[in-house]
Amino acid sequence: MAHILGVSSRYLGSIERCRVSPSVTMLGKFADALGVTACHLISPAKTTH
Repeated sequence: MAHILGVSSRYLGSIERCRVSPSVTMLGKFADALGVTACHLISPAKTTH
């Protein structure tokens, strides 16, 4: 994923561990790589009951 996003694996790991927050631009790159919208990534998870 780091290669696809054009970032270092260290930076990606920092995002994964919530040590840094991705920029809006990076959020868009994540969304494109995953085939979803940026809104999908930041919306609260829907729970089913």
